[in-house]
Amino acid sequence: MIKKTLSVFIVLIMCLSLSACNESYKDAYIYFELNSIPSTLDPQLVSTKDEITAVRCLFDGLMRYDSEGKCVPSAAESYEKNGLSYTFIIKEDAAWKNGQELTSDDFVFAFRRAIDPKTKAPFSTLLYSIKNAKSIAKGELSPDNLGVYSLGEKILKIELEYEDSEFLNTLTTPITMPCNEEFFESCKGKYGLNIDALLCNGSYYVRKWYNEDKFLIRLAKNLDFKGPFEANSMRVYFTCTDSDNSEAVSKYNSDLAYISEESYNNAKDLNLGIINEENSCYMLYVDNDLPQELRQALLKSVDIKNLASSLNGTDRTANHIYPGSLNLGEIHKASDIISYNLEEAQNLYNQALKSNESPNITLKFYGDKTTEDVSKTIAAHWQKNLGEFINIEKVNTLSSAENIFDLSQNTVLILPFYTSCGSWSTYLSQFGITNMTPNEAQTQLLSNYTLLPLYFSNSYIIANDYIKNLDTSVSYGIPDIALLIKEE
Repeated sequence: MIKKTLSVFIVLIMCLSLSACNESYKDAYIYFELNSIPSTLDPQLVSTKDEITAVRCLFDGLMRYDSEGKCVPSAAESYEKNGLSYTFIIKEDAAWKNGQELTSDDFVFAFRRAIDPKTKAPFSTLLYSIKNAKSIAKGELSPDNLGVYSLGEKILKIELEYEDSEFLNTLTTPITMPCNEEFFESCKGKYGLNIDALLCNGSYYVRKWYNEDKFLIRLAKNLDFKGPFEANSMRVYFTCTDSDNSEAVSKYNSDLAYISEESYNNAKDLNLGIINEENSCYMLYVDNDLPQELRQALLKSVDIKNLASSLNGTDRTANHIYPGSLNLGEIHKASDIISYNLEEAQNLYNQALKSNESPNITLKFYGDKTTEDVSKTIAAHWQKNLGEFINIEKVNTLSSAENIFDLSQNTVLILPFYTSCGSWSTYLSQFGITNMTPNEAQTQLLSNYTLLPLYFSNSYIIANDYIKNLDTSVSYGIPDIALLIKEE
């Protein structure tokens, strides 16, 4: 009897020990090397991949992608759709880190703030399918007219202007994350800019934030967070150094990192795990105020095939406007609308000069070295074939893709358009286009000779092999770090 009892005891101890070992990752610290230092962690204002990565850890929206890539309720317990209306029931135990209850008013305030033109939210166009959103963004109505309403502390109603099959996907993006109005007002214009001006409701919260001598954001697991997206790791450290991110991961200084196109080949040589997603299309924008003959001349004189030598990694020249991550299948070629024809371009250019002064063009670009190289190639081509001297200038900030249409006259700019949530209709909303098929939208965009797709670019994440779930945690090129497991 003693032997039997002892045997049972030993087996029990072994099972408990094995269980503890299997869940040891819950005490793990994840080190993530970013490409750039976040300038804000305000969900309505974040625009870079690095900023969005952090915000996805800190805030929990109505919907979220699970480990199988399905869009499921998160801060919402459930939802119902009736015609053009959605009704969301917010979880009873959902709360802010300070203990305040998460309510429908927090979403109403966030949505109204996001669409308010005074906010200058980079991705406000994602909300255009909501009733009155576009009119509010244009300043024609006040934000109070937005079709987002509180029907009780835990009941939120959203009315759409038109049918949007991708709307639930939009609700996974940072711009739709909740914002506590009382706390926001107490920050006096500094919301999201430092640790004291940030109130979170997500899987993690900010424990330390250093910006001066050496950048570091340290996140701690939110032990009060309720829901299916409880963080798998205890801490997350975001760093950003001057060194090659692939070297940092290979030497185990970081567990995973974003890398640039320039680092792609180095990462391959180091045998690191790489996940890439084609999630942006760089386009050439020519100001609509320039004469049509000049616009046509500039665009028709760009030979897209000649840009290939300027590209790095897995980037490729664009034959239409839709990045591969949208998985649209057969799309008409952009060359069916704007085709390379140097002789015609030269004739159009000469016609433009007969009735207009020389435009004195500066080709601006927003992006990395690849974009700069592409800009130099195009400028050199214009100078050689059109006889137009072109200045090149880097643009360091771009508050909104849609705002390019409000830039000063004679603007010629190369910039990216991103697939912010893997939805083609949401992608098109950046251009103010709704209720069109992908081919119809492309025809409308290109026929005016203001846009020309140049090349598709990728988002890269590298990781050591002990980081698990990375491939299933990534949506629109950005991982949900709460789903990652670090096995050591």
